[in-house]
Amino acid sequence: MWFKRIVSSNYTGLCNRLEGLVLCFAYQEQFGHTVCVDWPELDLLHIKGAKRWHYNPIDKWMGVKLRDPSPAAFHQLGKQRVLIQRGTVGGDAEILDRLFMPTMGRIGLAAAGRAQLRALFEQAKEALVVGVHIRRGDFQAGDPSRYDIHAARHPQVPLWWYQYAMDQVQKRYGHVVFYLSHNNLSATEEHQLRTQFNLLPSLASGRFNPGGGHLSATNPVLDLFALACSPVVITTPMSTFSHYGANVLGPASVALLPLPVMEQHNPGLSMSQLYGQRSPAWFSCLHENKALQPVPRIEALPERTEKNFLSWLDNTAP
Repeated sequence: MWFKRIVSSNYTGLCNRLEGLVLCFAYQEQFGHTVCVDWPELDLLHIKGAKRWHYNPIDKWMGVKLRDPSPAAFHQLGKQRVLIQRGTVGGDAEILDRLFMPTMGRIGLAAAGRAQLRALFEQAKEALVVGVHIRRGDFQAGDPSRYDIHAARHPQVPLWWYQYAMDQVQKRYGHVVFYLSHNNLSATEEHQLRTQFNLLPSLASGRFNPGGGHLSATNPVLDLFALACSPVVITTPMSTFSHYGANVLGPASVALLPLPVMEQHNPGLSMSQLYGQRSPAWFSCLHENKALQPVPRIEALPERTEKNFLSWLDNTAP
């Protein structure tokens, strides 16, 4: 109980915690802390090199909470015996960049989850699987006929853009089937998408992350790995869940985004190539127009030879 450790509890959404793990393993490498994880998803998710843990009163008493420390503070805090991770991107950027993808290589899906996704994707047969991630929850709604990335910190993308993007992808690739991942999409909106497009069956099985912006009817681990097995992902800007599904876990997917500002009568597509980069690159992509490539014609979308990335799941076995 008195060994050096850094504890990650259920302090934010799944992908923010995955990003925060990089800082945890940086402390392990630099200062010898054991990475201790107390997450509700560990029935399906496993993390090589991390210890399953119960965040306890001794941790609260002895622990120093980390909230995105500066590079100088990162090195100074290494002398602390118990650290409590509460941030996402703070620390020494050079170290975090180096450890990012090796840390993501530690993330795996349990056998039951791999079997469930294989059974689901088999229903796509020879169709290209396209992931669609629609974030609602605590993302703010605005003018329903307009999208502006600058209108709020996390603006909702209207449903009409996803319908447009799905239609364009279908025209570009032909035989496609969509996997829908969402937070708090209304029943009417989901019905519209399922009526208009060929969607894989829902994996909804209950209520996950209740009481917050990450509320979902589907286990977030299955959702995330399903997106990571999709060679094309229609994303929600500013959502780390979209970023991890398209650009971090599994092979590199084509990540499609809306234009930074657009009207319903004149929607548009853009794409980014941020594979293997940490979430700050994703946040600045649309918001600051960095590493963003407009797609004026659907022919500009890259060819996709693989229909899915299921073979990657074998690499996630413990």
